[in-house]
Amino acid sequence: MSKIYFIFYLLLGMLNIQAQNLITEVEAESGSLIGTYIAGPEGASSGQFVTGFDADGDKVSITVDMVNAGTYDLVIRYRSIFGDKFNDLYINGNYWSSVGFTTNADFEDMTAIAVVLNAGTNTIEIVKSWGYIDVDKFSVYSKAANLYNITSTLSDSQIENSAQNLYDFIRSQYGHKIMTGQTSDYYDDVVSITGKNPLVRGFDLMTYTPMYPYYWDGSGHAFGAVDNGETDKVINWYNTTGQKGVVEIHWHWYSPSGGVAGTSTFFTSETTFDVSLAVIPGTQENTDALRDIDAVAEQLIRIRDAGIPVIWRPLHEAGGGWFWWGAKGAEPCLALWDMVRDRLTNYHGLHNLIWCWSTPESEWYPGDNKVDILGFDSYPGAYNYTIQKSMFDTFHELGNGSKIVAMTENGPIPEIGEAIDLDARWSWFCAWNEMLASNNETQHIIDVYNHSYALTIENCPSYQNPSVATPEFSIPGGVYSEPQSIALTTTTSGATIYYTLDGSVPSTSSLIYSTPIDVANTATIRAYATASGLEDSNIATADYTISTAEFQYGNIYKLTLRYSGKVLEVNSASQDNGAVVQQNSDAGNDNQRWEFIDGGNGTYKLLAKHSNKALEVDGSSTSEGAAVVQWDNLANQSQLWNIESLGDGYYKIVNQNSGKVLALPSKRRNNGIPVEQHDYTGDAYQQWQIELIGLKSASLSDDTDIFHAEKSTIRICRVYPNPAKGFVNIDLPENNSEIVEVYLFDINGRQCRYDIISGGGNFQMNLNGLGCGCYILKLKSETNLSINKLLIDK
Repeated sequence: MSKIYFIFYLLLGMLNIQAQNLITEVEAESGSLIGTYIAGPEGASSGQFVTGFDADGDKVSITVDMVNAGTYDLVIRYRSIFGDKFNDLYINGNYWSSVGFTTNADFEDMTAIAVVLNAGTNTIEIVKSWGYIDVDKFSVYSKAANLYNITSTLSDSQIENSAQNLYDFIRSQYGHKIMTGQTSDYYDDVVSITGKNPLVRGFDLMTYTPMYPYYWDGSGHAFGAVDNGETDKVINWYNTTGQKGVVEIHWHWYSPSGGVAGTSTFFTSETTFDVSLAVIPGTQENTDALRDIDAVAEQLIRIRDAGIPVIWRPLHEAGGGWFWWGAKGAEPCLALWDMVRDRLTNYHGLHNLIWCWSTPESEWYPGDNKVDILGFDSYPGAYNYTIQKSMFDTFHELGNGSKIVAMTENGPIPEIGEAIDLDARWSWFCAWNEMLASNNETQHIIDVYNHSYALTIENCPSYQNPSVATPEFSIPGGVYSEPQSIALTTTTSGATIYYTLDGSVPSTSSLIYSTPIDVANTATIRAYATASGLEDSNIATADYTISTAEFQYGNIYKLTLRYSGKVLEVNSASQDNGAVVQQNSDAGNDNQRWEFIDGGNGTYKLLAKHSNKALEVDGSSTSEGAAVVQWDNLANQSQLWNIESLGDGYYKIVNQNSGKVLALPSKRRNNGIPVEQHDYTGDAYQQWQIELIGLKSASLSDDTDIFHAEKSTIRICRVYPNPAKGFVNIDLPENNSEIVEVYLFDINGRQCRYDIISGGGNFQMNLNGLGCGCYILKLKSETNLSINKLLIDK
């Protein structure tokens, strides 16, 4: 049972992050003030500062303009005369974190806070929580990227293979996937909501010590151990997961003596037990503490003997002081950590434990040689899905970049897509009990568990069998606008990787990987790894489509928004003109698939596969925020789109008519949010991944032989020159003002061009970019059909 205010205290312990280059700085008094006022000079940098944070809603808001979106260091110059205070930081209208303003009589810079800012104008606000501070200046610095050197060895030199295998697996996923997790009592609730089983399950051994204060003696609460079946639950659950489930055990250690039965004596306020005496051999407190450790060891031994590795997390949140083990400061708590480690590891021979420490203050850290994983307990408030970037960086620095960092408890589940993309690479999260429902929207839970970064029991590979780790690709499969250099790696030392480039199954006769593979054309890489004494790895597969000039006309694509991970679709698969285009979870439906056709002059038209209607800006508007809808395919500038690469496999999609981009109206991840056009600002909710789904087959009737018919029985056009190069003229004198659809197919039946034109005149089709050879030109109106051969020459 963790304190909601834990996030506040944690920020006091932030380590110094060396500031990089100064980007901009803004005096607080130049901002917008609500309930606050300007005072000075009293040592302020410009002679003035903002004060008066004493009523709810009081705040100072400043703006900063950034050229590039990214992660930056924010430094606030302040003073706090009336003691340690905590106030809230908002970025662009969204709660970011609580900030600790430690006591100081003179203005000084606080430790840098990692923030994510958009390209363009950003708002930064300090809003009163506890209040009573003075704010002088905001400075934004560039932020150096985190450096990772995650250790491959555990702190217990006699660690069992099962625990080492678990750690190796966690290490292999770190920064690529996030393990889903839930505490034990509400585990089944997640399964009911999502249909998926969290990979991490958090258990508690709180009832097994002799001073458990809720033993029922028939007349009331008393002290006494209770076997509540938790150990059996650990063993039974692990065995049902095929040895994939990750067992995390924390210990709400009710005080070894002191306190009153029927109260939560693990809280400092509910016991007289003195931890500083517990670490002194020969004291009664020491005897009582060892008795409790031995009682818990009995349960851990049962779990060990069942072959189960454990992420073991005792003495959590020590720096907060609200638990008795942290009540006397860092020194006795660290001595107690050593005592628990020695008793369990050396006295009881428990070598299946991966030791997890979860408090961020540097003076409390046991040391790299006594800790395997670092954990943060995150409670920022209901429905706040912040990725806690600043706290991740704090823990990363605490372990000198060598330790895996996890979100060991949480209320709201963070946005795991943003967490990986913005380098807050939490190894797992573990939602705490009923806070799963009270702190998270149901749709958010579903979205997290269906995210491509989420690891559940269902998509977790086997890692306990003695096999080589599956090769990983340095660049994921996808559609790229330029050649890629792909590195293959495996975490198994000394393994040999074999691969193929044509999608065939690799074997020891295949190519041996030694240097990065240059992929200049479409390819499917399949790879596996072997090593002496181990089973072969699973086969890894990645498909690469290289389109160096443009997306291929007539092919079908899926458009996925970078910010939300949701796809572009026509609402309710409507066939109507003006139907809303929105974002939604990918269901693989035709209303979420788009055919790209030639719009002329390098532009594209995007046709919804289910309706064959075109993506357009409603009413050909050029206004900011105008709706994007589907409409009949017309000769309309607002249906033409330029696609511009942003690198990293993402694009901005620009309307030819307005110059604005396809975007969400704001940072929204909900299903059903309508898409609009907006000025481009570099935000992730204006950037799209375009994934090739399939090739469009020729839409000719089954009884038409497009490769042998010279002309149809009805002549409605004249095509010249033929052979052609660069362009071809199409005369339509007999069609008056009929609407005519013009298709051009290559010899394999793939559509290369498409236009809708009016008959009664001449139409010139652009052939640039098409190779030499034989093509089929199909012209279709309401009353006529014509099919012609067209030769394209050099």
